[in-house]
Order: sequence, then structure tokens, then C-alpha cells
Amino acid sequence: NPRYWKEGKPYLDELIFRIIPDQRTQLTSLLSGDIDCMESVTPKDVQKVLDAENLNLFTYLTRTYGYVGWNCERWPFDDAQVRKAMSHAIDVEDIVEFLFRGYANVAGPQIISTFWASNPAIEPVEYDPERAEELLEEAGWELNDDAGIWEKGGKPFRFTLITNSENQLRQRMCEKIKANLAEIGVVADVKLIEFNQMSTQLKDHEFQAYVGGWNVATKVDLKPIWHSTSVNKQFNYVYYQNERVDEIIDGARYLSDFEKAKPLWFELQEILHRDQPYTMLYEPRGLVALHKRFQDVRVTAMGPYFNIDEWWVPRDQRRFE
Repeated sequence: NPRYWKEGKPYLDELIFRIIPDQRTQLTSLLSGDIDCMESVTPKDVQKVLDAENLNLFTYLTRTYGYVGWNCERWPFDDAQVRKAMSHAIDVEDIVEFLFRGYANVAGPQIISTFWASNPAIEPVEYDPERAEELLEEAGWELNDDAGIWEKGGKPFRFTLITNSENQLRQRMCEKIKANLAEIGVVADVKLIEFNQMSTQLKDHEFQAYVGGWNVATKVDLKPIWHSTSVNKQFNYVYYQNERVDEIIDGARYLSDFEKAKPLWFELQEILHRDQPYTMLYEPRGLVALHKRFQDVRVTAMGPYFNIDEWWVPRDQRRFE
């Protein structure tokens, strides 16, 4: 761009983005030298990147979290007791340790821990299968000893858990969750769906539960996800509605004084933690692989291309002229 506001920059003449939906194919293309950068290396593939002589691995704190979203409008997750039971039945620490191999933290509050408005008093829900069973019993469920499945009103506790088929990590997460729930007598049928189809289903609330994630903005504003007006084709996929949450959002999102806004955001997180429309899973570290010929690279929570205008390549290492 000849009108770029920094004189003499950028140093790179061109940047080409290739859309490669499958993560395995991305990694193969990276290791073969067909592409120079992979934005989201999976933790299980980190060692392959570290072993490659021509690649650097950058890791950073993200503005991302993963979760299980429970459809609060649909049986059986229209009962907060049931949602709490699910959270106690899922061994999140095991999921994080097994799948992320040290490159993620267990998530607690719905505002990620690196943000000023995150409530430090909220701890991750404890893995406690016995408590999960107690909550189901309190909610009127009965365990069918012969079938080994919880039932209510003659209906077995069986539901469909969806996620996008392109994401290997989420697929494995679903299998872990399925195994956890089976231990207490709840059947989760995992269904993998193409991303665009899944997005449509979520916006239409045509699901029972899903594994997903959000990459959040730098400004704290929970209206798009948690306000009751956002159930209509926006991001409140789980159809969560709470009058006090609406009041807090409507007030806190316009406060420029962080100290005045903080207690409101803290209260909101306490309500969400109580109601468990999401089972919070993890806050991952970003893992970006990039060819070593690129110099002066700074990868931050703002993204892998935070200072792309400053990247440069030594003349004797240039592949393109």
C-alpha cells in the first residue's frame, strides 16, 4: 500500500493467506515448506514443530476460552440443577492435562483470567461425580440400575453433543466428556458437523449441547453472548435469559471507570457460575509456528500478525523476489 502511514513500511511486499480447513493438512503443508506459518498448532504436534530445524514456535496468552454450551431452552438442560450436575461430572483437569500438555489452564469465571474484570473468587467447578449424582437425584431423576442410566418421566438421560468436525482437539474433548458422563449413567452421543452447518444450528438453537470456544475482544462486553436480546440470531446460542444479568450488562458495558464496573462484572460472573449455562473448560496458550527466516517477529495476545509491518527476511534467505 503506497499510502501506508508508516514511512518505509511494510518490509514484506505481499502476504498470502491459504484456507486449509483440515489441521492435519495444515501441519503437513508447514513441515514440507509449502506454507510458512501455521496459526494454531495443536499441542500434540508441538514436538514435530520443535524438531523441525527451519521453524520457530511462538507461545502466548490468548484471549480465548473453551466450554460446553448447554441449551437452556431444551430438555434436559432447561434445569440449572442438571447443568450443574454435568459440570461436576466432567473431569476438566484431566481434559486439559491430556489434550493440551501444559499449554492451557483450567477455566473458571466466564471472563477470562487475564482480564481486569475477571472474578478471582470463582474457582473451576470441582470434578465430583458423587455430587453430580446427588444433584440429579435432587432434580427428580432416578437411576435405572438395570440399564445403568438416569431416567425422569420414563425418559433416559441421553442427549447429542455436537462440535465442528474440522477441529481434532474438540473431537477428542467430546470423547473425554462422553466417557466422563457414562461413568455416572448419562449417555452423550457425539456428532461431528461441518463448521458452517454447526453455526447455523447454533444460531437457530437446534441442539442440546455443544463444545465450542470464543476468542474475545479486548473490551469487556458480555452483551453479545449473555444478554437475553442476543438469543435472536446472535451469539447467545444457549438461550440463557436472566433479568439481573441483563441489568448488569446494560449498566456495566458503558462504564469507563473500571473500579465502578468491576463489582458489577463480578456479580454477573457469580450468577453465571451458579446457573452453569456453560461448563467452562480451558484457557489455551496460542501456538504459532513460523519459518525461521522471518525476523523481528512479535506474537502477542493481539494475534500472530501483531507487528507484521516490521517482519523482514535476510536477502540471502528470500524465496520470492
